Amino acid sequence: MFKSSLPVFLVAAALSAAAADVPPDTPLIVGPDATVQAADYEAALAKVPERYRTEMRMSQEKISTMVDGLFIGKSIANKARKLGLDKDPIVQRRLQQAQDQILADLYLQKLEREAKIPNLEGRAREVYNGNPKRFTTIEHVYVQQILISYQERTQEMALARAKEVEAQVRQPGTDFMMVARATTEDPDRRRNGGDLGWYALSSLDPMIIAWAGTVKEKGAISPPIQTNKGYHVLKFIDRKPGQLRPFEEVKKGLLEEERAQVIKTVRDEAIEAVRNDPAVVIHAANVEALRIPVDPAMFTTPADLPRPAKPALPK
Repeated sequence: MFKSSLPVFLVAAALSAAAADVPPDTPLIVGPDATVQAADYEAALAKVPERYRTEMRMSQEKISTMVDGLFIGKSIANKARKLGLDKDPIVQRRLQQAQDQILADLYLQKLEREAKIPNLEGRAREVYNGNPKRFTTIEHVYVQQILISYQERTQEMALARAKEVEAQVRQPGTDFMMVARATTEDPDRRRNGGDLGWYALSSLDPMIIAWAGTVKEKGAISPPIQTNKGYHVLKFIDRKPGQLRPFEEVKKGLLEEERAQVIKTVRDEAIEAVRNDPAVVIHAANVEALRIPVDPAMFTTPADLPRPAKPALPK
């Protein structure tokens, strides 16, 4: 299969250039109530996060779906206009609010693009050094197990059987996995035969963690450990302690986090500047007048009200 050797950004640029070759007024769908043009598609695509737009342009199915949605939306909206539904004062306010929201988003995006991003590596190192636990891998253990379930057994019977198995695998020279393949009642036995492999310690049952988290001797056999699945007889194989990941391994993610925080600060400051402008006047009494006064007693049930009697059970 042919694979392009062009960098991704060049591919994206080529696709954008190809799309720009289609004149804005090129008709895509024409109907009795609406026409969708190429410019409508470009406007809709602008609402899609930029990182997904190239994928959208590469998929004929996604393009067709979007164009169809635009046609349906415009057609039904024009039917509403013919009925005069757009003349309602509240509807007009809603339309204005939708336009305001688009323009507000564009303004904040402009601020983001123009924001001066400082060198954030020093801050990233501070975060890394200040919280090493966050960047430490989870401890893993390698265990094998034999599960004796409660199926067709009481707990006492399951425990007695588990003790028999424990005694068997503790015999010198006994192959634990051979016994496990023949004995374990784990639903996954056909796949693993009792060999669980590496597991994040924290993902295991708390009762198993209590043993596997402290055992040190490789090859150690556990006593029967009870969980809601039954009794487990485990063999400890090995342990991978949690390790601090190198800074270079987590650097990219930290820089992205810090950059996002800078952008958030820019947005928050712009919003607060509007909210705290000395020229802004809040008519608190008018805002309060929008609330409908309600007696809280309307939503409470007096404790002395008789409760409905329970229906009598059939004899």
